[in-house]
Amino acid sequence: MRKAWWWSFSLLCLASFAPQQPQRAGAAPIVPAVALSGARSAVTESGYHRLRSAADLARVWLAHRGEPAPQGDYGWFYNRAGVPEVDFAGFEVVAIFGGTTWNSAGFAVEAIDDTPEQRRIRFDHKHYQTAGVDGDGGGKRATPFGFFVLPRTDLPLVLEEDVQGLIGQPPEWQQRARLAVE
Repeated sequence: MRKAWWWSFSLLCLASFAPQQPQRAGAAPIVPAVALSGARSAVTESGYHRLRSAADLARVWLAHRGEPAPQGDYGWFYNRAGVPEVDFAGFEVVAIFGGTTWNSAGFAVEAIDDTPEQRRIRFDHKHYQTAGVDGDGGGKRATPFGFFVLPRTDLPLVLEEDVQGLIGQPPEWQQRARLAVE
């Protein structure tokens, strides 16, 4: 019994001195706390929104659902439209609408990084290919959207989309919006 304990203790000590992976320079990567994305929004025009309050989120979520804007305060107690509840003291929401397009299952955030001047958010459509004999090649109409809950910052947000359309090629980032704190 004593040998088993000593053996376990020795392995534990050796493991604690094993070489560790080098730390990345800078802070931990920024990732969305929550991502809601899909192909069917009632919003048919492209748009980018920085939402820093529950009232702003309710207004944009209701538009996304095709429901009228609330008269006065949104009814959070019943929350009939299923507006996500967010702690806006520590988070904010970026909403992206792709307008009317083809073959998109929504959006994905590819990378987020902070500099002293801005927070850059790189995103991409979740595109897919179709084939068919009809005039549009079997394409599926979509009105893609993405709601991304991010750690709150007072930095301006720069949204960049990957506009590279070829499979296997490196991304090509194009700035789509610059959203300041209002």
